[in-house]
Amino acid sequence: MTVERWYERLPFDEIASRTDLAIKCAYALVFLRRRRMAKPLLDLLAGLADTGSVQTTTNPNVVLSMAAISVDDIPRAFSISENVR
Repeated sequence: MTVERWYERLPFDEIASRTDLAIKCAYALVFLRRRRMAKPLLDLLAGLADTGSVQTTTNPNVVLSMAAISVDDIPRAFSISENVR
């Protein structure tokens, strides 16, 4: 819930310019089931799919897969997770 409060107070452009921060905020919002609030972040991260590195938390595929699971879209979740590097 702390991350959710930070997300509400930080300018979206500041979060969007830091992929690792955007991913962490998206994790929190998806976990809290704040789908409407998470949508702009997930849209942003979908545009960055298959980029970055899991080790440096700049690859959004894991959180995108988790978001798909949270809406019961298991085929999409598996499809996304196949590209985690």
